[in-house]
Parts: sequence; structure tokens; C-alpha cells
Amino acid sequence: MSPRARRGRWTGLSLVLLCLLGQDGCATSRYLTYRTRPDYPRAGDDSLAIPGLRETVQAFLDPSGIPHIQAKNEEDLARATGFFQGRYRFFAMDMLRRLARGRVSELVGEQSLFEGTTVEFDRAMRGWGIDRDVARDVQELSPEMRMLLTAFTEGVNEALRRYRPMEYRVLGVVPDPWTLEDCFAIGRLNAWSVTHNWQQEISRLLLAWHVGLDRSEAIYGNAPWAGGTTLPPSSPPRELPPAVAAELRDLFPARPPRVAPPRSEEAPLLDPGGLTGASNSWVVAADLSASGRPIQANDPHLTHMLPSLMFQQHLSAPGIDVIGAGIAGLPFVLAGHNGHVAWGTTSLVGDVVDLFLERIDPAHPDHVIRDGVPVPLEVREEVVRVRRGKALEDRRFRIRVGPHGPLLNDLYPHLFDPEMPLVALQWDPPGIADSLEAVRKAARATTVGELREALLGMMSPASAWTAADDSGTIAFFVTGAIPVRPRHLGTFPAPGWDSSYDWAGIVNPATLPHAESRQGFFAHANNLVADPRQSPVFLHVDTAPSYRYDRIAELIRSTGPHTLQSLADIQMDVRLNRGKRLLPFLIQDLSRREVRWSPLERRALDLLRSWDFEAGTGSVGTTLFFSLYREAVILAIQDELPPEAYRFFLSQRYSTNVADLWFERPDHPVWDDRRTPRVEMRREVIQEAFRRTIRRLQRELGPNPEEWRWGKVHTLQIRHAFGGQKAISRFMNLRPSPVGGALDSVWKSHFDLGNEDHPFAVVAGPSYRQIVDLADLDHGLWVSDTGISGWPGSPQYGDQHEAWKRGEFLPMIFRWDEVQSLARATIRLRPLEPDEEPESETSPEDEGPAPVDQEETR
Repeated sequence: MSPRARRGRWTGLSLVLLCLLGQDGCATSRYLTYRTRPDYPRAGDDSLAIPGLRETVQAFLDPSGIPHIQAKNEEDLARATGFFQGRYRFFAMDMLRRLARGRVSELVGEQSLFEGTTVEFDRAMRGWGIDRDVARDVQELSPEMRMLLTAFTEGVNEALRRYRPMEYRVLGVVPDPWTLEDCFAIGRLNAWSVTHNWQQEISRLLLAWHVGLDRSEAIYGNAPWAGGTTLPPSSPPRELPPAVAAELRDLFPARPPRVAPPRSEEAPLLDPGGLTGASNSWVVAADLSASGRPIQANDPHLTHMLPSLMFQQHLSAPGIDVIGAGIAGLPFVLAGHNGHVAWGTTSLVGDVVDLFLERIDPAHPDHVIRDGVPVPLEVREEVVRVRRGKALEDRRFRIRVGPHGPLLNDLYPHLFDPEMPLVALQWDPPGIADSLEAVRKAARATTVGELREALLGMMSPASAWTAADDSGTIAFFVTGAIPVRPRHLGTFPAPGWDSSYDWAGIVNPATLPHAESRQGFFAHANNLVADPRQSPVFLHVDTAPSYRYDRIAELIRSTGPHTLQSLADIQMDVRLNRGKRLLPFLIQDLSRREVRWSPLERRALDLLRSWDFEAGTGSVGTTLFFSLYREAVILAIQDELPPEAYRFFLSQRYSTNVADLWFERPDHPVWDDRRTPRVEMRREVIQEAFRRTIRRLQRELGPNPEEWRWGKVHTLQIRHAFGGQKAISRFMNLRPSPVGGALDSVWKSHFDLGNEDHPFAVVAGPSYRQIVDLADLDHGLWVSDTGISGWPGSPQYGDQHEAWKRGEFLPMIFRWDEVQSLARATIRLRPLEPDEEPESETSPEDEGPAPVDQEETR
């Protein structure tokens, strides 16, 4: 399958629904029935009998349909939470568990997804092992947590029994019920989606293999980013361990360039897409606050999906009263407040994954060497079931597993030449059951100290937290299982045949960085927490650049005293420090006297010179900058790597970290095209990239550079999983619209540089925003990028999107008498009487014909 045919991403997963092409009359009828008589759950007063409840639960649905749930015990609260999540989001939850467990093809067949197909993605996720590990997670549950998750799971399934999502009716498939294992699959998927370092390690490995280690290190170094850090140095300078083990250097000699034609402007590139995670979170103390109390702000950056990945909820039972957002599929709040403490979270971007090169035993090709002793490779056969109409076709794949984990050669075979070494992946997040218990305990914290103590038990994902309590204390702290590497840095694969390079346990959670204060601020934007050369605990090297952190810190210091509105303004900031840093180099090379530009190119160059670094929708400078930046990076790297490898480089999230460094040196080796006898410099690449940029923009946007506005190419359309079908896209998707921001502005609007057709289309950003002033905890602010409901046609299907785009918020009402007075509906969940039969609310006329045998979907 060609790269162009394979290209796709989650937000545009195009399901081949033959019914919508007129080839399945029954399915077409079911779809049209839903369009004309949608049976989404209504937000009206109701009383429902729920099996398993011990006492009556009240749920107040606010004007946006967000559930505020009051229960008289924690088990009933978990059951009711599951019921409302399943009521609103079951299909979306199903897709997430399928993504985690490698079972997408089983439902939708072979379709485009992320950088390949659903089948390729399923194979890779089976290799990552989530589907296997969740059974172990369940076994590690404490009796009390098992009871709560069981209640949650039964609540989800009760909602599924009552409200069959329309997607299954259209497909003619009976969905599998929710399980305890699925809760852990969601948790592990969350950890996987914010784990990026393995991609940087692969990029360095591919470069080392194709150009040699010396050139590779010049192009993609191993040094920490030089920029702002959340915490100051806390220990004397020290030397970090080597990035590349001495034993590996002979494996990567210098290699001549491959003879390949230069990239055509029309050549298809990999569309990286993917489940991505980042975030901003900060907290200002009372001395910077107009209210005299701390204010906390958080905006988690995730892939934009319909419905949103984040689920807003307010949960109350004896000892618990917490409001905020979590992930549908788990009965907890990850960011929010509980009346005493407000907190937000970001991905630490901790280095929790390593790659190991394994050495094959020459006498036994199915063995690898481990401390001089042959060790057999385990061979697993993974069966990916692929739907073809009502039948399922088995695709069988071999995945080898070595002493350190599965071999990436089998998970991503298109990336690795057959003669390359075996590359093993070590990723085994410990204590997932403990992580859920930690989030549960966090809801009861009354101080930032108690919050940290609770969350130190959260082993995965590695996270950074900002928090404030009603005493006026603010805090920043880190949680997670960070491996101890005695002999290597963790940025390049290590020798797997020598056990001295293995992990030596994990960092003691109590020693992870933390700080408290009653003045100033703390902020984190996936940047370095501290310079690893002056920190007693090593956390990471491969982080986001500090552009977002630096801008947040600048705005906190230069504006204020701060209010809810001033922090909302910071969340919406679209200034680009990357542009401020790099534009002088571009202008220098484009302004050389010997260059002869056409009138159109001169006009565009003048517009680029006058750019103010603001990435608003009307900005022409932003369009020119990123188009030029992208072309220059592609021209620089395409002679270093074969097509699949440089596409991977472009697709990985932080390729821009290293690319930014190239521009600072006119003679950086990456600018030289190794396929030519002469040595090219930066100016030649920039000038050629500019010519290509102008030709492309003229072709796509017309002959007038003043009309090349950022909002024309930088658009956001949040799509349903079925939204790739034109026949139904207007019903299933939100309308496309221009948006501001870009890579590493505070309003992070992430796009995929490797997508040839739409390189600046937004795929990820703040899926949720919250701001909480500790002076008025009853009236915080929150908003989702879509809405609470996953049912197309529902009033709550995307109803928050327009406010979210404008930087507006919904009231985050916490006081229960106010919640009740503002509720649009009250739903009373009561225990099922002993002789009472469970009722069904699914309309018989919407059931459709008998679905596929449920065993087929297992």
C-alpha cells in the first residue's frame, strides 16, 4: 500500500460504510431513521431504576448537560459515574479501548489510521502489550478498588443496555460490554500517548545507521534544551552519563548517501497524526493575584476528537466533593478542585522508555546474547481480526520478544532495514492499579502537601502538577516511575547484550522534584523541569522546547495582578518565540544582494520581514514562516535518510527541537546535500525553500500574497470517527474553522509537518481548559473543545466548541444549592426493587435487524 493510500489519522478515520453508498439498504434505513428520529439520551427530569445501587443517587445536569452527581456512598458514586459516562460516551470509550488493545480493525475493517492502516496500528499496539498487561493490572487491584471499578463497569454496561449507540446499529454490530480490563486499557493508553522519547531514540538510531554516528550526533544531538526550566538548579554541576555506549560506535560507520532523486514538491509524505499529549499548567500565588488568593490554570493538550478525550464531571459522596475533568473510561477527576485544593496536570515528558540493541547469536539465529549466554527469543503470534462486512478475517503476525521487550523490527517493519540490528523496546509502567488509587486519594486532599502525598503513588504516566490550597500555598511537584540508568543517558539505544546497561530500579518517588511557596508562580509546559546537569534526580532530556514555558513566565511577570480573565488571556496567547528566534537567520539569507527575486517573491519577502510573530488567523507572516520552515527542514534531511525514515523523523513530535538548532549555523552539516559534489550552506537551502514555498502558496492560495492568511491553511475540524464519509460528514463532524496559534505557542495548535496535503491542519491542542481562583472556589471556569455528549444530533454534541474557540468559558459551579437551582434536569437513580425487572429505553424501531453474532467481535 502506497504512503498516500495509507495516509490518515484518528480525527479523519474514514470507515467504509457500504450502507451509506447505497449497498446496504437495512443499514441505510437505520442511519436515516436516526437522522429523522434521533434517540440520543434526553436531558430531562427522570427517575431510573439501576441494578446494583444501594441507595438513591441524584444527578443534576447543568445547562451544558454536565453531570453533577451526589451519592450517599462511594460505591454508588462509582456506579452512577459509570452510568453517565456510558450514557454519553460509550462508543468513544469503545474506540479508545480498541486503540489501546489493538482491536480497531475488528470493528471497522482495514482503514487509514495515523501513519498507516488500522491493521498496522493494531499489530503495533499488540506489540506494546497493553492487551496482555491489563489482566495483570486487574489482579493487582485491592479489594476496595476492585469493588469500585466493578461498580463503575456495571454502571457503564447498564447505560449500554439502555442506550445503544447509533454507530453500532449502522454497522450492524453488537458491542462488547465494558470490563475491568478496559479501565486499565484506557489508563495505559493515556500513559502511552504522552510517552515520546522512544521516537527521538528511533530518529537518532536511524540517522546513525544511514549516515554514521559522527554525522548523526551533529544533526541530532543528545544535549538538553537550552532554555527556561520550571525549577532552578538544586545541586552542583555534574557530568551526565554518555548518550552512546562505547561498545556501539563500531556499529555505525560513516556511510555514503543513497542514490535517490530529490524530493518532488508533489511527493507524498507520511501523515503522522496520532494520539498526542502535551499541556500547560501554572499557578500564581496571592502576591500576583488580584483576589489575594492563588489562581490555578490548566489546559491539557490532546488529540482533538469528537467527542473530546476529556470528560467534565462533579462527583460527591461522604468525604468526596470534586469537580473537574477526567478521561471517559475512568471514574476519577484528573484536573480540577475539591473545595480545598485546585490542581492541574501536564505530561512530564519523562524518559520512561528505552531501546536496546540486541546481538543475535551466530550459532542460533533465534537467540540473542545476554552476558555471553544465548537467550532464546520468545515468539508470539498475534491475530488481528479484520472486519469484512459481517465476517471477520484473521491476519497473523509474528512478534519476537527479547530480554528487554518486544522487537520494534516486528512492530514497525517499514522503518528498519533487514540488515539493521534488532531493536528491543523496554516499557513496562508499574503499579497501574496503584496509580488509580492515587488519583482516588487526591480527591480527598485538603492541602497541597496532602495532594502530593496522595499522587506520589501515581506511577504512570509520569506527570507534573501545579496546585494551590485555600491556605494560600502553591506547589509544583513531579510523580511517576522514572528508571535509574547507571551507565547511559537514555537518549540512544543501549547495548542489550550487557546487563550493566539495564535499569537499576526506579527513582525513589519521595526524592522527585517538588517545591512549595506562598509567593510567585510555578509553571510547566512539557519543558525541562530542571537542567539534568544540576539536578540530583535525572528525569529527562528529550522534552518540549521551552518556548511555551518562557512565554507563560514572561506574561505572568509582565501583566497582573492576575484574575481569571488575565489567565484566560494567557491561555489564548498565540505569540511565537520560535519565529522571534529563527526569523533573523531566514531574512539574512533571503536578503543577500546576489539573489534575484521575482516581483511576487519580493512582495512575500517584505511581508515576512514585517511579521510581528503573532500567529493570529489573519497573519500572512505566520503562513510564510512555517511554510518556509517546513520546506527548509525537508530539503535539509531528505538526503540523510531513506523516505520511510525521514518521514518518521518529520512525524515525531519534537523533531522541531533539533531542527531549530540547525538554523543558527550557516555551515551546519545538515545543510550540505551529500548527493552533490559541492558543499551547500544554509543560505542555498533557505533560498531554494523560499522559492518552493512561494510556488506552493501561489498554487494553493492564489497570486496575491496579502491573501495568504494563516487561517486559510491553519484550520481545525474536529471529526467523529465516521466523519471521513462525505455523505454523513456534515451531520457527524463539527464545522471547519480557522484558528490561531501554532507549534509551541501557549495556545498549542499542533499540526503535522509530514502531511503533504494539509501540513498545517490542526490535529491536537487544548482539549479542556480550566481556571480556578481559590478566593471563589464555587465559581471556577471550565470548557471543553467539543461537548459532553458523543451522540450526533444531541444538543450537547459540540455545544461548547464555539465558546472554546473564542477563549470563553462555562461556569464551573461547585456549591450544591446553586448547582441544583441552575440544573436543566434532575435524574434520580434509584435501586432496583427485588421483584422489579430492568427497563429498556432503546426504541424498538431503532434496533434494526438482528446484529452480527456477538462472538464475532470478541
